Amino acid sequence: MKSDKKLDLSVIIVNYNTADFLGRCLTSVARQTDVDAEVIVVDNCSEDGSPDIVREKFPGVRLMANDQNLGFSRANNQALKDSSGKYVYFLNPDTEVRSGAFKNMVDFMDSHPNVGLAGTQLVNPDGSPQVTPVWVDFDKEKNEILVNTAKGRKKARNLKIGSKVALSIQDHTNPYRYMGIQGKVTEVTTKGALNHINSLASKYMEKDKYPLPEGEIRILIRIKPLFVHTMG
Repeated sequence: MKSDKKLDLSVIIVNYNTADFLGRCLTSVARQTDVDAEVIVVDNCSEDGSPDIVREKFPGVRLMANDQNLGFSRANNQALKDSSGKYVYFLNPDTEVRSGAFKNMVDFMDSHPNVGLAGTQLVNPDGSPQVTPVWVDFDKEKNEILVNTAKGRKKARNLKIGSKVALSIQDHTNPYRYMGIQGKVTEVTTKGALNHINSLASKYMEKDKYPLPEGEIRILIRIKPLFVHTMG
């Protein structure tokens, strides 16, 4: 996102109880020394010591420690109003920035004045592209949708048993072919999650095992469909 300010880049990270991820994220950001950037972390009243990690280990980072959880969008806007960068980069705390990524993005935006918004590619630790933002499967025996994700991510924290959810599953080869699903969460568990993600990696990535980042724990979220509509 472009602004009229002079600092190359403002990196905004909204955090809520992701201390383990946040430290690695900020370490990777600190290595990006080829751009003139500021880093702003908005903490939404975490209870896992996240603010202390920022204060003690990353004193150059601007910390906005909220006394309540303002939500993801509102917290981003909170930092945006106080940012100083010509460009603003919204970064999730469970990501790590590869060398030169910020510089490449700033150079791209500088050389394309007609572009107002751009995104960067997400890759796995081995450099391979991420196939999907979330892994979805279907349990025919129980007639339930299985969502496989990493423990600690926002979608995992927000989905609790009994929660009502809405999913949109789209065919990446045909944007007009999709399935919309409304349902409720029946179970959130780590049991069987690793074997499940490995089976999907074999099916979709042609790999024996999913390239699991160090320390990552997978969880399975079971969803009972209540309403389904399709197109295409």
